[in-house]
Amino acid sequence: MVACSESKPEREPVAVTGYPADLYLATHAGNPGDVSFYRTRCEGAQSVLELGCGDARVLSRLGHPGRRLVGLDHDTGFLEHARTRLRRQRTLPPTDLVEGDMRRFQLREQFDRIIIPYGGLFCLPDEIALHDCLRAIHAHLAPGGQLILDTYAADAFHGQGPTGDSDQRGFSKVATINVGRVRYDVAERSEWNREQQTLNVCYRYQSATRAAIEAWLPQRYVLASQLRDAALAEGLEPMNLWGGFDRRPYDPAGSDLMVFRATKPAADPLGCATQ
Repeated sequence: MVACSESKPEREPVAVTGYPADLYLATHAGNPGDVSFYRTRCEGAQSVLELGCGDARVLSRLGHPGRRLVGLDHDTGFLEHARTRLRRQRTLPPTDLVEGDMRRFQLREQFDRIIIPYGGLFCLPDEIALHDCLRAIHAHLAPGGQLILDTYAADAFHGQGPTGDSDQRGFSKVATINVGRVRYDVAERSEWNREQQTLNVCYRYQSATRAAIEAWLPQRYVLASQLRDAALAEGLEPMNLWGGFDRRPYDPAGSDLMVFRATKPAADPLGCATQ
């Protein structure tokens, strides 16, 4: 990656609380092939719930006659973008958008598919939150229903990197985006805590006409074995762990993506009552 130019620091960067939805959505636009993958994995499903739906980039492409779609996100800015997108796509069946926390949602219905695309799982802050989320997913899956998610693979760098805290002080340029009429150079730096499995990533947005904006994206990554163990503990049966949307086998040492699918058993020993 190319180092971000700091040649014109006319004004101090403005650190913002939260991550402005328009900047986030323009920067984080998904992985190639993810929409097609989820469309295929949702074939035959009569109902789909997306957790961390953002602007409904994926959910809006999953419409099918008779299928119920629900998107949940805690960020009201993202949900407003989702409403705008769904209004523009008139061919979709009615889609419900819910403001809520993926750790403790209660929708009083069950779904054939629950999906968490593009690293949404890593928004959970700790192991307790991971189990809370998987427990809520279990309660909201119909018997035989599937949880499907993807995120970046963390096993390799977790195993090979230095111990303790790691702070990359310099910014590296990662993209150039346009938001409205403003063009931004986007650079990032990260703070890594290996023991806690956290990556706090700072994104700096630099334009020619405005002060730079800095927004933080905290993440807690989960290793493949931890995800499998947590899913089993919450009553899900891991079926597949892939290293890409083409369903290649997951390689802890070499895969860039971790794609996971698990099923709620049709005969469920933990019960299948809705919340």
